[in-house]
Amino acid sequence: MDNLLKDIKYALRMMLKHRSFTFIAVLAVALGIGANTAIFSVVNGVLLRPLPYQAPEQLVTVLHDGSSPVAPANFFDLRQQSQSFESIAAAQAWGPNLLKSFWNLTRVDLGVKRDHVLTFALPVSEKRFPQAERIIPYYKQLLERIESVPGVNKAALTTGIPTTGRGFGLQFTIVGAPPVDPSARPATAFQMVTPGYHDTFGIQAVKGRSFNERDIVNGPRVAMVNERFARNYFGGVDPLQQRIVVDQVMPDGKVGPPVEWQIVGVFHTVRNAGVRDDYPEIDVPFWQSPVPRVSVAVKTNSDPDSVIKSLAAAVNSVDPDLPLAGVKTMDQIVSEKLAVDRFVMLLFGSFAVMALLLAAIGVYGVMAFGVAQRTHEFGVRMALGSGAPRILRLVLGEGVILAAVGIILGLGGAYFVGRAMQSTLYGVSAFDISAFSVVAGLLLVTALVACLVPAWRASGVDPLDALRYE
Repeated sequence: MDNLLKDIKYALRMMLKHRSFTFIAVLAVALGIGANTAIFSVVNGVLLRPLPYQAPEQLVTVLHDGSSPVAPANFFDLRQQSQSFESIAAAQAWGPNLLKSFWNLTRVDLGVKRDHVLTFALPVSEKRFPQAERIIPYYKQLLERIESVPGVNKAALTTGIPTTGRGFGLQFTIVGAPPVDPSARPATAFQMVTPGYHDTFGIQAVKGRSFNERDIVNGPRVAMVNERFARNYFGGVDPLQQRIVVDQVMPDGKVGPPVEWQIVGVFHTVRNAGVRDDYPEIDVPFWQSPVPRVSVAVKTNSDPDSVIKSLAAAVNSVDPDLPLAGVKTMDQIVSEKLAVDRFVMLLFGSFAVMALLLAAIGVYGVMAFGVAQRTHEFGVRMALGSGAPRILRLVLGEGVILAAVGIILGLGGAYFVGRAMQSTLYGVSAFDISAFSVVAGLLLVTALVACLVPAWRASGVDPLDALRYE
């Protein structure tokens, strides 16, 4: 016990004497413990701990062609036709090249203008309006009151808000196309919107016209499709000369008899499944296919939050018991869609910073040890005429070679990991030159900085002291 106490006192004296070494050693241990704790916490939460769902062993992941995620239109088709699954849901994935992937996501063309747009849902029960004849006058009066609120520029009803993935997924056929089995019909997103919907969100009509007040319940049934739909199903044919047949959506949410729609316009594709994905979409006038439960989009002249109370009062003047649900601006909706990607980027970014610090400490430790072991050699070199700059270049060169070998091995591993995870990246290939160049440059600079102190110390060795060094 006495020897142990003496050893501890001696160790403490040495640590106080060599404070720089002590600080670096403690920092390395702290970073190592912190990184390992964080990584094992993730492994425990993701791999070891049971999933927080009932019967997790019955959960499966469905991929298209065994490698890539299922497209939204195929998801709608699978959800309607599947007889093997009790329920089906879709989710988005994230990938390893997080910084550039997240950067790409923030620059995606969503197809809408987000500024001064407020959205909210009207939780009307489907049982309240069993017939379409009662839905139309109710919502016309409600929309008139909303549009009369001071500060409101435009307003529209819709069954789906952009980027939220809401709306219907229905199968369709093109009039004049070769007949196919009903179960083999393609699926598409389907939305009912009022005139002014596209103007409220700033959605550009690239061909034909948008809906107007003449598109009423007893008028000719018209529809608009997005550019993705026109490109996928019409090719070089003029979409405005085409008609499509879609099953009618009844007020109770069930699918009714097929209805024929004349395409009168093509609009710029909107990312309705989130910021990552777009898919074919059909929009029809709400007055020609009304349903009880809708959302409202409002374009304001000023801060959208300033009109929330007035909008609630306008809605309650028609229906005193109807609240505004999920009140959010489009900026908030998009920000929430990026929340998971943002969190993952920050989480793994912190891991990357800790790994970079550990790498710098490791390079510094190796080079400092090597300089200490070669003090006699440096003294001989300087006694024979080598100047301090040459010794400095020698040590830095060895450090650069050491770092270069590590960088090559690390980037090789990153390439193979990128190939394995490429389907989850957004706008980033497995070998992204810009990302790899930035990482390699950052690691090289870090290694040079870590080598600088040992190299400077080696260049300042006194030849007489070095020759006496053992």
